[in-house]
Amino acid sequence: MVSQLSSPSLVLPVWPGWVAWLLLMACIQPVWSQVSGHQRLGVESKANWEASIELAARLNPAGYADYGLPCLDSSLSLGLLLDRRWSASISVPVSVPGWAGTTAPLLVIPGDVTVSAGWTAIHGDNRFRGAFNLTGPSALWQGNQEVPGPVAGGSGGWTLGLSGAVSRIMDPLVLSGFLSWSAGLPRAERWVRMWHPGDFALVLSVTEAFNEHVACTLGLSQYASLPECAWGTTQASSWGSLPYGTVGYDASAGIDFLLSRQPFTLGIGFSKGIVHGADPGSLNFSVGYNLRQKEGP
Repeated sequence: MVSQLSSPSLVLPVWPGWVAWLLLMACIQPVWSQVSGHQRLGVESKANWEASIELAARLNPAGYADYGLPCLDSSLSLGLLLDRRWSASISVPVSVPGWAGTTAPLLVIPGDVTVSAGWTAIHGDNRFRGAFNLTGPSALWQGNQEVPGPVAGGSGGWTLGLSGAVSRIMDPLVLSGFLSWSAGLPRAERWVRMWHPGDFALVLSVTEAFNEHVACTLGLSQYASLPECAWGTTQASSWGSLPYGTVGYDASAGIDFLLSRQPFTLGIGFSKGIVHGADPGSLNFSVGYNLRQKEGP
């Protein structure tokens, strides 16, 4: 999870064609991502239902470069899978900045809560998944609250998102692609209402299962972000919707190892930005616990 205080490493002109070009270029490059828990080992679990809890963390040495501090970004997620098709989850990100005496005390700050629901179509060895998610403004927002120290607060508004994923199981390999879009709904500020037309993510991956307990995932993730827009409320309505900022782009590559011995899973990995001016990289950790009811004979 990227710190909400960080900004894209590369800034591009405001031109919609850039977004399409970036997404097209990502399709022809090797990639990495995390596949859903029941597919990571390339062997899908056949269960009537499955419940899971996962704690994931990302240690970024340059998370708060302005303060000279590292940052531990983490998230706690609860998930439910029914009949291998219907899924629901809730996740809460948590930011733990480093320490710097009284100017930046150690803090644990929860972020905006996200709920998600999805459905998976199963066709032979192919999996097609669609999901909808909603993020609420449950965290501190630096736009209207005084937040002490280098804390990654919330967005201050609601966010809607849609995503789709395709997986091809070729045991011991799993090939996957993931595409998502999210938009921030209008958020009231002092003079105008701000809204965010879209963030895009494209992730492709390949996972290999060495055995029933160990797997490795490689790949590349790419992101594009449209600028926020302001709707003038104190001037004539002819202002319309005005762009505020520039299109942002970021990309990262990484490797993850997953150890699984039911009902526990343990993941460890490394990711690195690959655009100019990217941070030195980050370590990723996750631990999960699963409960499931297997299908009858």
